[in-house]
Amino acid sequence: MAKNVLVVVVCCMLCRALYGAGTRGGRLAGVVADEASGQPVELADVALFRAADSVFVAGAVTDALGRFAFASVVPGRYYVECSFVGYGLRRSPVFAVGGRGSTDLGALYLCRSSGRLGEVVVRGRRSTYVQHLGKRVFNVGTDLMSAAGSVSDLMRNIPSVQVDVEGNVSLRGSEGVSILIDGKPSVLMSARTRADALRQIPAGEVERIEVITNPSAQYKPDGVSGIINLVMKSDRRRGWSGSVAANAGTLGRANATASVAYGTGRVNLTAAYCIRRDLYEPRITDDRSRSDSLQAYTSQLTTGTAHPLSHTARAGADWKATGRDRLRLSGSYTRRHFIRTESIVATDMDANHGVTGRSARYCHDNENVNGWEAGGSYTHTFGKGNELTADYSYSSLEGLEDNRYATYSTGGDTKDNTQIWQAYYRHLFRMAWRRTLGAHLKLCVGYELDALRTDLNYHVQSLEGDAFVPDMTRTNDFTNLAANHALYATLEYKRGAWGCCSACAPS
Repeated sequence: MAKNVLVVVVCCMLCRALYGAGTRGGRLAGVVADEASGQPVELADVALFRAADSVFVAGAVTDALGRFAFASVVPGRYYVECSFVGYGLRRSPVFAVGGRGSTDLGALYLCRSSGRLGEVVVRGRRSTYVQHLGKRVFNVGTDLMSAAGSVSDLMRNIPSVQVDVEGNVSLRGSEGVSILIDGKPSVLMSARTRADALRQIPAGEVERIEVITNPSAQYKPDGVSGIINLVMKSDRRRGWSGSVAANAGTLGRANATASVAYGTGRVNLTAAYCIRRDLYEPRITDDRSRSDSLQAYTSQLTTGTAHPLSHTARAGADWKATGRDRLRLSGSYTRRHFIRTESIVATDMDANHGVTGRSARYCHDNENVNGWEAGGSYTHTFGKGNELTADYSYSSLEGLEDNRYATYSTGGDTKDNTQIWQAYYRHLFRMAWRRTLGAHLKLCVGYELDALRTDLNYHVQSLEGDAFVPDMTRTNDFTNLAANHALYATLEYKRGAWGCCSACAPS
């Protein structure tokens, strides 16, 4: 019995080999693209069927440029069916494949589906990481934290990214990381406000987070250890859509988000508002040993409380003027206010642990921060994988800290006030030309102008008698103006799992 089975298997394999050798066919190729935007659809399913009896012949998946191909197709008449999640099924007309030639089906366009799903039961979700050339992508929508947390909470789940108790972000152990929003620098991500801004941006507003540890020349070298890029959501569904979400926690923590969108296919409008209330209660213990024989040890305890209240509003418009031209406008406003109380209690001791001095410093801080951002971008697509983009944005951030200090120590008591005014005003203009030179080669050439003005006013008042008097020895006003022009070019080669990038960036 076993011998009979073996003979049948061998015969089948010989027949298949002989059939393949005698009917070596041609090559079939094409591209799958979005009907509304003209952009390629990656990972779409393409099935090849025989036209005579609709028998399935072969299947393929599109690459990053939406391309698919079938090799050695037996001569005959066929049709293909293309499908992808969120799109309707697309069936091509019947076509003929010749002997050894190549058949190009051109572009097959998928139309977004307007149907509604029935009941869906989600049993589990896990974070999704995708490795690209030069960067790792974290898809926020698949993470449970995106339902209720902030961007700061999300970053704690990303490998190689660390967020400490005060919200400071580091990448691979270094705090020299640059954080971008939609590929552009934002005044909200300045050193002074970055930790607070990441806490107040709802995770649900972010589509994905890109961790770029080896930036190309198109990025400024501000981030020594790398770049983290936050890509915000952009809803493109037809008709009206919206969502409302609210979350509440212990000790007064709460947040709520509302968003609405309207799309016609060519014009898409979006708007969102978020209000968030947090609680900060830091407790830091600092014990130090010193070589000074008179004061060998210092023990310091820092505690504080703050209830920041943040408001964030953003709006955007996306207009597809033609099949190749797209215009986008966006704007956002953020306001943050809180009152922070802090106490620093320190004890100095000598080498024998005898107390040599005590001090307690109390702070009452009333802080307000306001930020604006507005900009627009234009994209012209020509050919397959080629585009020209130009964008401009203006942003401003103004913040005032009004600190009231009182210090009590064995050396005497003092009171002083500190007002810190800090502002950023930035103009950013960029233009880039991207071209696909072949199946594995891409070229990008660009120009960037970054003009930034920074104001810092540090005013101190000391108590003299019953009145506070300006202390000019500790008062300073700074204004810094910077304008950077940069030209860059990158050449990217990728074949299979291997890739490399060459860059040139005179500035």
